[in-house]
Amino acid sequence: MTRLALIVAATLLHGSGPSIRLEGQSFVLEQEGRTVSVPLSRKPAAEPKAVAYREGDAFAVWDVDRGLSIRKGKALVSSWLPELPRSKRLFSEEELAKNKKRLAAKEIEAGASALAGSVRIGSVAYFLVQWRDKNDEPWLEALVKVDLKDKKPIAELAGRFDGFSVARGRIGDELVGFEERLMVVAEQGEAWGIARFDPASHLFSFDIVGSRLAKSEPIGSRTVVVQEKTSYGTVLLARVYLPNGTRRNLAEGRGSFALIDDQEPLIAKVRDARGVALRNLDSGAELRLPGSSRIDRSELGVIVSSPPQSPTAALLYDPVRWDRLALWTAGPQVSGGGG
Repeated sequence: MTRLALIVAATLLHGSGPSIRLEGQSFVLEQEGRTVSVPLSRKPAAEPKAVAYREGDAFAVWDVDRGLSIRKGKALVSSWLPELPRSKRLFSEEELAKNKKRLAAKEIEAGASALAGSVRIGSVAYFLVQWRDKNDEPWLEALVKVDLKDKKPIAELAGRFDGFSVARGRIGDELVGFEERLMVVAEQGEAWGIARFDPASHLFSFDIVGSRLAKSEPIGSRTVVVQEKTSYGTVLLARVYLPNGTRRNLAEGRGSFALIDDQEPLIAKVRDARGVALRNLDSGAELRLPGSSRIDRSELGVIVSSPPQSPTAALLYDPVRWDRLALWTAGPQVSGGGG
């Protein structure tokens, strides 16, 4: 019997409340006539292969096989934008000479590597295009725009943000649009902040928010949770609203933090010297986990089950204070609330 099963067996629950059971390959929760099913097998979301914007018969598409493709009617042009590493709008003469040497040495390539993010404002689709070196580190990011209402839409260079985004996949979603402005979480050396572009004035700006950025995760269309490494060895988590840079620190500690999902209340899985725990980042309440556990969030609470692949015991918790709501074992079912 697992440690979780032993804890379940030793826990006395009382009163009325939700119930939980394993039915086939799903946990089934019931409360006051409401039924919620939580499948055990859920495929992780696959990284997109393409992102597309359309206006009438005009399309602007970025895909992992062809780069940026622009189509108007039957006319189609695809490109990895190899001219931009040689652009005098992006680089000084000295930088261009350095780029030429690196291209000749095959340390970098002229064709773009990835898309850090994209967004549409009005009829204009914006693409934050990324170039990476042979070590897969970004060395150029350029903001490119396509006005889909133009008679002959083309890719136009808007400029570049200060710093680099945190995007590392083939197609990212780091670019954010708000009130006809663009913004992205960006790093400049050890500093990080919010880089912005105002299409009306064609001006780029950068506001520092913190330092030693380790991770940035979107939890909404305009909000991110960031992790910073402090100079004294801890990890600091903060929620940041991108349009105005408002920041609220959520947690700090040694070890590692990983959000279980992007839903509210925010919950992080914490690994530290004491083991593994779940922490509600809004209330600060923490639940220590017994050994290897599976975590599932549902509309009726958070399910902690064990063993992870083929559960034989499960507990349902209210994540506000981690009150136990119900339990299930591979024997008789028990429901109700507990302390």
